[in-house]
Amino acid sequence: MTEARTPTKQARPTVFLTFSQKDRMVAQLLQLKLRDAGVNAWSDEHFDYGADWKSALDARLRTSDYVLLLVSQAALNSSYFREEYATALMLREFSDRSITVIPILLEDVDLPPALSTIQHLNFSSDLQSGVDDLVARLSASIDIDFATLSFQDFENLVADLLDDIGFSIEREPTVDGFHFDFAATYPSTDPFGGPTDNRWLIEVKHRSSGRVTVETIRQIAGIWHSLRDRSSFAQMALITSGQVTSAARELVNSAPIRLIEGVELRRILLTRPHLIKKYLRSVRP
Repeated sequence: MTEARTPTKQARPTVFLTFSQKDRMVAQLLQLKLRDAGVNAWSDEHFDYGADWKSALDARLRTSDYVLLLVSQAALNSSYFREEYATALMLREFSDRSITVIPILLEDVDLPPALSTIQHLNFSSDLQSGVDDLVARLSASIDIDFATLSFQDFENLVADLLDDIGFSIEREPTVDGFHFDFAATYPSTDPFGGPTDNRWLIEVKHRSSGRVTVETIRQIAGIWHSLRDRSSFAQMALITSGQVTSAARELVNSAPIRLIEGVELRRILLTRPHLIKKYLRSVRP
């Protein structure tokens, strides 16, 4: 799984569902509602498990925009689910293909470590409402095309997202002679329960038509190395509308810098439809 998928502008989103056979009825309900809403929804039930079924499955995955992982105790007990979908390596390969993975809890279970690091949905308390809400969000996801945004609009989208998350932001700050897109403060608590603030420096790169280069990452990482021990900022983040190369990702991880690539950004925006409507919704024919 190394080949990047090229999204088709304004195409109907394609969704692939994976689930335990014990959760088949839930998957079929979700698939039916997605199709009724105009979303291309598929699952591995559509494949003939002959000699080439894995190739056919991989081809379908390669053309998907979203992979929905229906998580229950039965799914977690499946070695196929754990090995094929619940590993950090597989999540990275999905991300490299610009495929957004969304775990969905059908029961009150603990997510595997790799899946616990990404935003998930919880249907365990109200399945019907959860299904209806997800269908509405995915049917609106046709509008999440960062390529339609100018750099200024993308930066404004990030500013509103940071505010929505709970950051207090300052735009275009200068720190020790270096210019950044945002300085952001997030309220938190210290280990003793008292209030404290986490201060972040945030850079924004609008690269929906290509990958952020190693040289760009190297420059950002170098600046952060020179600042992190002598400034009041504890963390740095890079938010991009596209993806980064594998070599660039290694630099980011060693810096360390919190990286939010286009795939993760799309997943976050699905939980904030008001921002999709404000910045990304186009007039449809």
